[in-house]
Amino acid sequence: SATIWCAPAADPRLSKVSPWLFDVAKREGYVSFFGEEFCYETSPYVTQDNVFPLKADIMVHQVHCRLAERYLRQNGFDVSAEKLWMDHAGYHLRCIDGNSGMDKSMVPLEQIKHMWDAYSDEPKFAFLNAMAAHDYSESWSDMALAAESYDDKIYAFLNNMMSREDANETVIIIRSDHGLQGGPTTVEFSTQVEHPRPWTAIVVPESLEGLSLKHLSSNQE
Repeated sequence: SATIWCAPAADPRLSKVSPWLFDVAKREGYVSFFGEEFCYETSPYVTQDNVFPLKADIMVHQVHCRLAERYLRQNGFDVSAEKLWMDHAGYHLRCIDGNSGMDKSMVPLEQIKHMWDAYSDEPKFAFLNAMAAHDYSESWSDMALAAESYDDKIYAFLNNMMSREDANETVIIIRSDHGLQGGPTTVEFSTQVEHPRPWTAIVVPESLEGLSLKHLSSNQE
């Protein structure tokens, strides 16, 4: 059977309590984290703040806004809100200073680890939208290499998270959005498989109180 979800505002008979995960997390007392790997403020191409308001305790995109502003100033461009999310703001560069400096994809991963340390005695909810191979201006081979490189980073991150003392109280969900879009046979798998049917991997400790592995498995799609 299938269920069609409609926003509460679409039907006055439904509850007015917001179902958005960040609102649920706030009501339940969770420290919240939203990770977007570019400066999206004023961008019409994202859902947050366009389709629904989003106010997390920690907002990683603000780091990228400052990096974009820094890049524009260093390269003699005028700074405006719109330019912070456009290509010439340098968001497509993998590292903070072009081919040198810290890999930008490490910024949110490191912040999540610091968040888990800083709020060790409080419940936490973190959402990260990784853009491992989102720059379609590159060659397909470079995009594939970027995805493979991110695999190494996320592997190290997961190893770190699952070796922590609080790992038995942590649930991790990894979901493919659409993989690499289009392209020749080197990335054809993502077009034919991941795009129409994104995969989901859920890492949960068996001893987590109140957890039903049976129900979790049946609802993972």
